[in-house]
Amino acid sequence: MPFRHRLQPLRWDIDPLAAAAARGLPNVPPGILKVRYPFRLLRYWFMHQMMVQHSQSQPLPLSVAEVGVDEGQQLAFAAAAAASADTPAWWYRWDAFDCAPATAALTRQGYTDVVTTDLERPDCMAGFAGRTYDVVIALHVLEHLHDPEAGVRHLASLVKPGGLLIGGGPVTPHMAQSWWQKRIRRRAQPRGHVSVLSPKRLREMARSAGLVPEWQGGAFLMRKRGFALENQAWWLNLNLAFGALVPGWPGEIYFSWRRAASPHVATVPPLPYAAIHRPATESAMAHAASRSRPMR
Repeated sequence: MPFRHRLQPLRWDIDPLAAAAARGLPNVPPGILKVRYPFRLLRYWFMHQMMVQHSQSQPLPLSVAEVGVDEGQQLAFAAAAAASADTPAWWYRWDAFDCAPATAALTRQGYTDVVTTDLERPDCMAGFAGRTYDVVIALHVLEHLHDPEAGVRHLASLVKPGGLLIGGGPVTPHMAQSWWQKRIRRRAQPRGHVSVLSPKRLREMARSAGLVPEWQGGAFLMRKRGFALENQAWWLNLNLAFGALVPGWPGEIYFSWRRAASPHVATVPPLPYAAIHRPATESAMAHAASRSRPMR
């Protein structure tokens, strides 16, 4: 990966992170939101920025599949960013897939469809009913799968040509990956962490599923709830730079993988942003403005 490309998060807009902290997200304790740029929300910021970047190269708003939605923090983050910047939404469909979704609550938030499915089951793809999407999100999902490589192959089949599979989770240096995985499996709780990710393992997962690893990077050198330095943009940028240069540092890693565009599909020049993006749903906007139950 070119050095300049590796550092691209340093060029991303950090205002959405501050907007989400100010408005609050479901299941996020108020103590995390006391600082301007909470590092514990970086997982949603990474996904958001990768999707926004992708939307700017597309002629139409995006269709999004979010696998493993918890209480809908990612959609709430996107809605908070759109509301704060007074910009239209860059998505037109956002479906939720989870092994135990809170269907009514997620529907009220603005998810287009909520589907119960479990990537650990042999029949898991039946829940997706042959759908494909511009972006598939697997955020803090792979570490919960006994066979994350198989899970990635399933998820890759949902990605349209030219589309993205994005996600992330805890990371360990590759030399310790096998040892640490054996250790956590001995004490794993139901639906807990059972697989260990490393930068090398993630790249190999992508390629074995027919996807091109475009970017991956760590999130931070250190974080602490309510840490005063998380009010400072320079501290955020310093941590992002460290994560980009040392993606295997024990913490969290995020990635963007692309399915190659079909040579038989003609490309359409993108329209101006304002001409193609639709307003975010009122329910998503309303939910982004509210605070909900604390994170478990």
